[in-house]
Amino acid sequence: MAVTKGWRQLDVAVIGGGIGGQASATALRRQGHKVTIYEQADFAGEVGASISCAANGTMWLEEWGVNIELGDPVILKKLISRDWKTGEPVSVYDLSDYKERWGYVYYMFRRQYMHTMLKDSASGEGEGLPAKLVVNHKAEKVNLETGEVTFSNGNMVKHDVIIGADGIGSTVRQELGIKAIRNPATCTCLHSNVDTEKAVKLGKILREV
Repeated sequence: MAVTKGWRQLDVAVIGGGIGGQASATALRRQGHKVTIYEQADFAGEVGASISCAANGTMWLEEWGVNIELGDPVILKKLISRDWKTGEPVSVYDLSDYKERWGYVYYMFRRQYMHTMLKDSASGEGEGLPAKLVVNHKAEKVNLETGEVTFSNGNMVKHDVIIGADGIGSTVRQELGIKAIRNPATCTCLHSNVDTEKAVKLGKILREV
C-alpha cells in the first residue's frame, strides 16, 4: 500500500452524536478534515446531570474556539461535600485560585447545555468545514480494514477513518475485540437541583456580592 507523506484531508465517520462525538467532530473540523456524525436516534441529544470540565478540558474548548457561553457554564470556586442527613460540611475544597495555579478555570456544565455548545462548534459557523449530522443511523457492522460502516436501516458508507463514540454498547468497540464488563454498583448517586435562594436562606451557601 502506498504511503502518502504530509497532511491531507481525511473523510472521517464519527459513530455517535453525544458529547464525545461532537467534541471529536469539532477537533477534526478545526484541523481541516471532512466529518460526518452518525447518530442512532432521531436527534442528537444528551440526558443527565452536571458534568465537570477541569483545566485540561477548558484548554481544549478555548483551543477549538468553542462558544463556551452557549453552554451557560458555572465557574467552580469552592467544592463542599455535606452530610446528607445533617447538612454539615464533610470536606471543603477552596478553588478560588484555580485559574492562577492551572492556567484555566474549572467549569461545571449541565450535560444538555454542554452538548448544545459542542454541537454548535461541530456543525455551526466557524473555522473548518461544518460537520454533517446524520440521524436514525445505528451502526451494526464496522469493517476497520476497508472503512465501511453498515447501519441497521441497510445503508452502507465508506470513510478514511472511523471513530467510535457510540457509548457503553459500542459497535466499534466490539469490532476491536473490546468487551465492556458491567458490574453491579454497590452504591447509588442521586442528583438534584436546589433553588439558590432557598439554599442561601438555609445558610448552606453564601451568595457573592
